[in-house]
Amino acid sequence: MSPPLTLVTSLIDEVTNSWNFNLLIELFPTSVVKEIKKINFFPNFQPNLLFWAPSKSGKFTTKSLRLSPFRNESVKHWLAMILKKNGPFFLSNYVRDEFIIYMAVIFDLISKNRNSIAHNSPSHDVQELSKLVSSSASSHWKSQLKKRVRSTSNPSQTWKRPPCGWIKINTDCSFSNGTTYTSVLVRNENGSIIFAHSMKHDCQDPLDAESLAIKEACQFVNSAKIENVIFEADSLNVMTFINDPSHNSHWTAKVNVEAIKRFWFLWPTWKFRYSSRNSNFAAHYLAKWASNIDWRGVVPPKDLPIMCFCDGGSPIIDVCNFSFY
Repeated sequence: MSPPLTLVTSLIDEVTNSWNFNLLIELFPTSVVKEIKKINFFPNFQPNLLFWAPSKSGKFTTKSLRLSPFRNESVKHWLAMILKKNGPFFLSNYVRDEFIIYMAVIFDLISKNRNSIAHNSPSHDVQELSKLVSSSASSHWKSQLKKRVRSTSNPSQTWKRPPCGWIKINTDCSFSNGTTYTSVLVRNENGSIIFAHSMKHDCQDPLDAESLAIKEACQFVNSAKIENVIFEADSLNVMTFINDPSHNSHWTAKVNVEAIKRFWFLWPTWKFRYSSRNSNFAAHYLAKWASNIDWRGVVPPKDLPIMCFCDGGSPIIDVCNFSFY
């Protein structure tokens, strides 16, 4: 006795890709068979694909699961459709361009992950994909921002001492697997290091980590009540968010950037500048060093790694006349 037929595919002839009429006549009344014959097949076989259909609520339900009518459409088509539906919500072309990059990265990574699953290769879960999207999109967006920087505003490749009566603070971070070590390096008009600090934080995004380092520096200087301060960091994204009101902060850095702007409102003489990696190397190396040995807190002069003195300064370490706590 043959097993019971529970699926429609059991009624289809795999060779001809059409109904098995002999089986239909055997199983159903003539009136039913006539109705079934009216259901046509596609001339070429394509496997059914499932996708999350658009819904007004934005929620996923079994009702919103449909056979995809767009399975052969390109990423360009999907982006155009999304932009058409969401165009009025973009506050500026800057936000629109950033959105396009993030959506393109999302499509790309989902496609790659799907192929990995289909071919039984290592794939990523939702949390891992989220981290990959954030880091990859941030990297692409940063490269786009660099193209927009005018040649006249190209940052110096060497660190320069602040003017007389000013201090300069360089910040950076070492980010890996959801953990960051921030670095804050303060130098006076002689180029002498007067304060160094590092702290460990849980972060899910490089922009969050970079902006957090600058916010920490602002907190120190605000406590010390210093007016003439220049902040430098090699994160073009964050410095753009801080300096240009027309550029809305990315959501991962928004809280920190808004806190920085509140400090800046209290101390309008402060300056925030983008610096190249070369001119920010001392702070960069301090963050790497802190990450390697898990250093947290103030770094005494005797414990500072020698590479932090790469920019010179006479003397290389000087007395700090400010209270940063």
